Amino acid sequence: MSISFAHIPASIRVPLFYAEMDNSAANIGNQPLNALLIGQMLPSGSATPNVAIPVSDPNSAIALFGQGSMLARMVRVYRNQDAGSCNLWCLPLRDNLEGAQATGSITVGGVASA
Repeated sequence: MSISFAHIPASIRVPLFYAEMDNSAANIGNQPLNALLIGQMLPSGSATPNVAIPVSDPNSAIALFGQGSMLARMVRVYRNQDAGSCNLWCLPLRDNLEGAQATGSITVGGVASA
């Protein structure tokens, strides 16, 4: 019984171990793959906070979550790595712009010895 290879020629007569991988049938399941990104949205975004929403591309993420928002940037980076094999869902969180900026001070005491 002969084994046919796609990339190793049958004319090789040198004794050595030759291996070939065929991943053409990898990940052919019927179940779609899903990914979830959780991040902050800006008030300029049109998405409803705390409600997961499917996002197809970075441009729609900008409209949904606001230009420069954490979640819009996360979608852009994710889609650079995975162009569309997964269904991408995003869970926008409200960017809390209320409150006061934290203040504090640090006092260092003692004598430097070296």
